[in-house]
Amino acid sequence: MTWPDTLRIELADTEPDCELSSTCYPFANPGREYLILQPSESGASFTVTPVPGTYRVEWFDVNGRETCSADDVTIDVVTPPFVPAGPAVLYLSRIG
Repeated sequence: MTWPDTLRIELADTEPDCELSSTCYPFANPGREYLILQPSESGASFTVTPVPGTYRVEWFDVNGRETCSADDVTIDVVTPPFVPAGPAVLYLSRIG
């Protein structure tokens, strides 16, 4: 799958909020969807503070334009367990 085929976020419903992620590059529709850019070429770890709940997790490799799904996660504050090497985007979509 390629990035354009899988990107589903409703960007018109989101707002930037630097307080939600240590990267300072999140767009959020709080409690529903989060899109967080991790721009570092090193694939450094980061934190995200969403509204507590269960979320579907997807990664987008910025350089390779590839999508990688991960297990659904129930979170309060998350340090993503997997960060692709190089710049990446984390997409969290609330389940239920």
